[in-house]
Amino acid sequence: MRVRISAAIAGFAVIGSLGFSAAGPAGSADPLRAVLSPLNPAFVRALERGDVRHPSPQDITPLQGLLPFVDPTLPSAYDLRDEYRVTGIRGQFPVVTCTIFGLFASLESTLKPYETCDFSERHLDGGSEESDALEANVGAMARWSDPVLEDDDPWEGGTPYDPARPAVKHVQKVVFLPPRADALDNDRIKRAVMDRGGVAVEMRFSRSLLNDTYDSYYTTVETPDVHAVAVIGWDDLFAKEKFTPQAPGDGAFICKNSLGGNFGAAGYFYVSYYDAFFGRFSLPAVVLAEPASGLIENYQYDPVGCTARLGFSSETAWFANQFVAVSNDPLAAVSFYSYGEAGEYEVFVYTGVAPGLPQSGTLAAQFAGTLTEAGYHTLRLPEPVPLAVNERFSVVVRLRSQGNNYPIPIEHPVPGFDADFNALPGQSFISSDGQIWSDLVTYEGPTYARSNVCLKAFAGYAPVYPPAYLRVERLVNDLIFYKEYVDRLSWAVHPSNTEPIAAYRIYRKEKGAPNDSYVFLAETGTTDLSYYVRGLTATSAYAYRVTAVTASGRESDPSEVVD
Repeated sequence: MRVRISAAIAGFAVIGSLGFSAAGPAGSADPLRAVLSPLNPAFVRALERGDVRHPSPQDITPLQGLLPFVDPTLPSAYDLRDEYRVTGIRGQFPVVTCTIFGLFASLESTLKPYETCDFSERHLDGGSEESDALEANVGAMARWSDPVLEDDDPWEGGTPYDPARPAVKHVQKVVFLPPRADALDNDRIKRAVMDRGGVAVEMRFSRSLLNDTYDSYYTTVETPDVHAVAVIGWDDLFAKEKFTPQAPGDGAFICKNSLGGNFGAAGYFYVSYYDAFFGRFSLPAVVLAEPASGLIENYQYDPVGCTARLGFSSETAWFANQFVAVSNDPLAAVSFYSYGEAGEYEVFVYTGVAPGLPQSGTLAAQFAGTLTEAGYHTLRLPEPVPLAVNERFSVVVRLRSQGNNYPIPIEHPVPGFDADFNALPGQSFISSDGQIWSDLVTYEGPTYARSNVCLKAFAGYAPVYPPAYLRVERLVNDLIFYKEYVDRLSWAVHPSNTEPIAAYRIYRKEKGAPNDSYVFLAETGTTDLSYYVRGLTATSAYAYRVTAVTASGRESDPSEVVD
């Protein structure tokens, strides 16, 4: 189910200057009252000032003030560029949407070194309901509207936004790191960089404050300019004297910017650990994706994203969504958001349910587990649950989110969001105890009439990963009467595949031609992970894709060489 919505926000409940309404339920059967989470104070200040860009609206209190995470095994310096886990520098002009560039820098980095991708920031800018907001961008990716390839919708000269263009990867996990508490609270970001890849971080940024001599940045002044970059490394010994003004101590994050290759050190710069705003007022994020060839049906009611949360004055709450199956593909996974650094969950899947009764029907699956980080989580069912077309089923979650009295993730109208929030009765339900359920749309009169629970269900199969480390080399055979030009393709087995690979398929197109012009070239076995394209001329210029095919005939996403 791919969804595109774009319209002006039409009414939202506010209290005081910009706080959410918290009126009690009218005639609710649940003896406890659900309360809406407050807005992020930094977001409120930005709206009151009329800033063009603003940080996340989400209340991040549960992730603030945590005990510092200290990892003595971390090296004093590290750089993802040394590991070939960073893609090229991008330029965000003429449109200022640095949040998107920071998130895609993270996603492209987490896919490396096995795959090299260049995703279209322009397409996400068109599909996100608020391209400056972390939640809206994650929402667009989680609903499978993005990412698409840069070649299919280039930053400059692209076509009008096409909501029907399918995502080439499925974003199934986004890690939210706690805000940095102080100048030395850096090890969470460092560990995430080493283990996963680039980390998208927001900061206060003014180009005039950059030290051009050392490509360094440090400020204690709250400028209205919110900027997003990707942390790709660090240097604990970067001297404090290299910052203007001089920082209180040594140390800097190495950051990938989106201001082109002429900015800083070929597009990179150093941000002091002592910067007063770097990663302090919103959530650093790591974006991870899996092949689009695995989960193939996305049941959802939250296309905008998780913009608020509900709670019953407790770390624990229950929430549920009912769906109607549109295919016979089995239910394989569910997803939701959590804003506590730790927690426990229990998931129930019911089939053949009655409308409005999330725990009716047959209990088809039940499993439990723990969460060790905040973010957007996809959980695989222990065994797939068979579904039939038009069968009504429900997903029920009991979640305890540590330190978070608003554990229920919801999509809810937010000040400043230019989006059309929609909901219908019979879709989303909330409960304090899992016994007495309330339909969210009718829970407090009109308060939640356009709100839904952020709980998705996915039908499909295990992902099939493409070949890793694809390379193309141009060889020349200097024969007696002529020169033969040959393209040698080579690749490796992707270590994440769980189903045996039976063959590889090679496709090609002329360089510069649209991606829909790729044609099948050959199929090879699994013994020799290479292929020679012979009979070329000196002017032959082709782009290649290689896919993996399982014994059951399922084909992976393509792997390709990105210039």
